[in-house]
Amino acid sequence: MNNKYFSDIYSDFFSVDKNVVVTDKKNEDEKVIDINSLYLDNASINLLSQIIDYMKKYDNKEETNYIHFNMIIEGKNKETIDKISTILQKNAIESHYIDNNSVLEVSLFKLNSINLDEVYDKNGIIVLKDLDSFVMQDEKDKKIFFHNLKNNLQKKNITLFFGSHEDIELFMSYD
Repeated sequence: MNNKYFSDIYSDFFSVDKNVVVTDKKNEDEKVIDINSLYLDNASINLLSQIIDYMKKYDNKEETNYIHFNMIIEGKNKETIDKISTILQKNAIESHYIDNNSVLEVSLFKLNSINLDEVYDKNGIIVLKDLDSFVMQDEKDKKIFFHNLKNNLQKKNITLFFGSHEDIELFMSYD
């Protein structure tokens, strides 16, 4: 799979730079996640802001095309991926952008035990992790996984692929 294809995939759709702050009320304490406080480069922060802005425009009927936000997040910091998931979840719920409100992390350690149809039907945001274990899986399981993944990426969900640069390269190079 050509990773360069994905590098500018959203650039045609967005042009607005916004600051995003997500609040999460738990036990009457307010937890605020400021998008600018994340350990992301400016381009990533800008892209995340533009995605959230698009979700809001879609909800307000200013945009009519549903874009499947399936993203590759390169890194090793689980706290950052959790915050990105939370920001996307809160905004996607408020904007009615996804059909389900839950986030599920799916480890690829045991491909043969993952029912992707069920995962995508019951969750709004799916985080695929442990991509490094993919190369150790049975070839038949890999083919079934990618077939099912391809079919499910067209649903109203957000998919995040999370791993190191090397793990993502290996995962995306599988054909």
